[in-house]
This record gives sequence, structure tokens and C-alpha cells, in this order.
Amino acid sequence: MIKSLSKKRSSKQLLSFHMKFLLLVVIGVLLWNNNDARMFSADALQSASDFIEPSNTKPQTIGEKIDSFLE
Repeated sequence: MIKSLSKKRSSKQLLSFHMKFLLLVVIGVLLWNNNDARMFSADALQSASDFIEPSNTKPQTIGEKIDSFLE
């Protein structure tokens, strides 16, 4: 049996866990219902993936990558 799943937690730790879960659910619902928020988060994730993707066609300095990420 896994001991870490059954260990005793204080009420403060449980409250913290429940609040984090509730916050995650609220953010998920807001993103699901708001098209502008979904577009913003999709654009932010796409920009982040473009920033970390290795590019073999055009080498850029770190400053150029940061500038293109912030545009």
C-alpha cells in the first residue's frame, strides 16, 4: 500500500489543497466559457512554444528571440 496517499494532513494543508483545486476549476470554467480568454491563452502558449522550438532555418540571438516573443 502506498503510504504517501494515506498520510495525515493538517486542516491547513487540506484547506490549501482544496483552494488550489477550486481555483483551477474556476479558471478552467472561465477559459471554457470565454472565447477571448481561450484565444489569449492559445496565443500565449503558441508564442512560448515558438520561443523554445529549435530553429534550423534562421539562427537568432537570444535578444531577437525575446523581441519576437514579446511582439
